[in-house]
Amino acid sequence: MAEVTNKLVDIGKVDKLYNGVVIDLQRHEIPTQQFEFLLPQAVAKWQSDKRRGIHIMIPITQSELIPIAVRNQFTFHHSHPSYLKLVRWLPVDEPNLLPGYATHYIGVGGVVVNNNNEVLAVREKFHLLPGQPINWKFPGGHANAGESIVTAGIREVLEETGIKCEFRSLLCFRHTFNYKYGCDDLYYIIWYHALTHDITSDPHEIAECKWIPIAEYVAMLTDTTRLNRYAVECYIKLQEKGTSGRGGIDMFHMPHPVPARGTTDVYGFVPLWPLFAQVLEKYQLESRVTERACRSLRFMLRCVQTSVPEVLPPLITIILNLFTTNKHSCFLYLGSIIIDEYGGVTQCHQILTEMFTTFVHPCFEVFSEEKGIINSPDTVDDFFRLCGR
Repeated sequence: MAEVTNKLVDIGKVDKLYNGVVIDLQRHEIPTQQFEFLLPQAVAKWQSDKRRGIHIMIPITQSELIPIAVRNQFTFHHSHPSYLKLVRWLPVDEPNLLPGYATHYIGVGGVVVNNNNEVLAVREKFHLLPGQPINWKFPGGHANAGESIVTAGIREVLEETGIKCEFRSLLCFRHTFNYKYGCDDLYYIIWYHALTHDITSDPHEIAECKWIPIAEYVAMLTDTTRLNRYAVECYIKLQEKGTSGRGGIDMFHMPHPVPARGTTDVYGFVPLWPLFAQVLEKYQLESRVTERACRSLRFMLRCVQTSVPEVLPPLITIILNLFTTNKHSCFLYLGSIIIDEYGGVTQCHQILTEMFTTFVHPCFEVFSEEKGIINSPDTVDDFFRLCGR
């Protein structure tokens, strides 16, 4: 029995980000009685090893194991059609830091414009009900797992209308709270250029589909939604600027308009930077705090672009110092954004080269560990993103 016990412990892969263990029973079938006997012993071993979060994926074919895990203080995390994931946080002297499952849906609508300055509009079948408005909307839908919003929009337009199109620009987006099953919804509206003209709509989803002149669509106050009219107005503004794509991005119902990118320190980056530096230093061992601070810095850098070069040296210094000790992959992602924004500034080339060189050695230390590449997919992904810059 000791050999089986060791096998159960051995199939657990180390989650380096949270010093935890991931057990995928989709690949390792274990009889029910053995699992019931082995799990408490394995948990005790992980506790003695100072592990923190334990993740178990139980396939639907072994669903009889779920009650056993629950009796051992595991809780539900999320489910897929083929498996259920349960988790347990082992430390008793600190709060549970395991991230929850997905909290948002991602939806895409396509403002598809042809060479006649007409926009593609549809009426969906399920809206044709008594008491509901019959609005002309844009073709679109939910993005699939692993699918970018650009690709999702192209796919949805083709499926619903038969029109082929290509990406031009992200126009705006909308955030809806408590959209479905307790999750929020992020809905992105994208400008696409039509590559074909003849409509072949999906009879299962679409009741009507046609090309409508842009000016006429904006004037349709009763047969369109305010959001869709707003998206067309964003498209018109891009045309007035004389751009063929990759224009500004707006957020529907944002209280204060976003100023032009790169013009000035509109987000107060310089006075806020010392606060971010303190947060990164103080909470450098808290992965969730570090990730969120880096995410905020990425957003601000994208907005201010090259208008705050005085922040670059201290920013790079602190993320390199923290990465050499903690190796959070979010620092690599932040580094790639810094290169994106400052790579075209000649006087910044030396410090950017030094940053990249300093990142390389700690990354290869991680990759050289046993199963380092397998156990550190985020680091691999963000490192090669950085190399690509």
